Amino acid sequence: MSSPLATAASTKGSLFAGKYLTVALDNESYGVAVLKVREIIRMQKITPVPQMPEFVRGFAGSSDIMRGRSPLANINFVTAHDGFTLQDLVSYDQKHNWANGEGNADGTNENYSWNCGAEGPTDDAAIFALRARQKRNLIGTILLSLGIPMLNAGDELGHSQSGNNNAYCQDNEFGWIGWQSDPEGEAFLDFVRRVIALRAEHPVFTEPLEPE
Repeated sequence: MSSPLATAASTKGSLFAGKYLTVALDNESYGVAVLKVREIIRMQKITPVPQMPEFVRGFAGSSDIMRGRSPLANINFVTAHDGFTLQDLVSYDQKHNWANGEGNADGTNENYSWNCGAEGPTDDAAIFALRARQKRNLIGTILLSLGIPMLNAGDELGHSQSGNNNAYCQDNEFGWIGWQSDPEGEAFLDFVRRVIALRAEHPVFTEPLEPE
């Protein structure tokens, strides 16, 4: 029988399984970055295909991938320096990279994102609330999964690149992080802080590395 936590979390998307990369850090420790992490959690948002088995394995530390190593060798993430920011992940169905000067041909087309009903900024209160909830779902799943959570700088503030998923060449508002946020940004930042505190308070979320 699935635990209430696993059952609830499964509705928020699966973060794990698929391709992965093992990076040697030294002779005794390894870091594993689950490369498929973003695609699977995003597909859960827009397709009816159940991801429960992948989610349960990933939430519990990806033992099928780690092969006996500690869950703390996992690096869990949903956004990174490339691709959509967290805010854009719930605000755009398509990339908007025209400002990069490559005819919108650069950047991946496989974003597995969902705009929640409108492309880009909107004044629709229902869409706004859904996006806020989706962001909390995603951040909560990342921070409460076994392993090392990785948050993309600015995601905790609701930073948007206006749908640009390849903003490496934009030394402007697309790439800059505005540290002053609006009331929703402050509320989301407070949520992130509280989930981080919850993670820190409960050892079950930070299982120590097993001795060699």
